[in-house]
Amino acid sequence: SKITLISPVWESETVPSKFEWQKMGEDVEYKIYIYDKDNVVWNYATKDNSIIIPVNIKNTFVSGKIYSWQVKAFSAEGNLVSLSLKVQFKIHDPE
Repeated sequence: SKITLISPVWESETVPSKFEWQKMGEDVEYKIYIYDKDNVVWNYATKDNSIIIPVNIKNTFVSGKIYSWQVKAFSAEGNLVSLSLKVQFKIHDPE
């Protein structure tokens, strides 16, 4: 089954701090990827189903630009067990 991304989806008034997705069961490691077009700008591995982005990474996001993110789930043995679709988010330009 596909992982469902909870937030952020589409437009965000501010740079999102927290990224959250559906839990896929126990003993799963998630890898989150944030993309600028096809380039991975940040990735991180966690056992939780949410992540707070470090401030230094948040500061690299540009208003009005479209990014996307994706989560992949791996078993304890390191096998890919599920992945989400790539979901876009745009940081709203305050103008």
